[in-house]
Amino acid sequence: MRDVKSIIKDLRNLDVRLYLKNEDIEIETLNGELSDDILHEIRTNKDKLVAYFRKTAGKKVFSHINPAGRQ
Repeated sequence: MRDVKSIIKDLRNLDVRLYLKNEDIEIETLNGELSDDILHEIRTNKDKLVAYFRKTAGKKVFSHINPAGRQ
């Protein structure tokens, strides 16, 4: 099984963001569509994801990097 950080990193690369809301994971995606594989991975790892989000609540784990301007 993959670790939580690698799951979150891969989802971010696909423009998928996860948020913890009570005991549920909220999913936000820029393109509005999620493959069955992505949904399965989130569901399969829900307990680990919830625990990770609780542990890191209030901490800045990943930082957003603004894209560089065109040259």
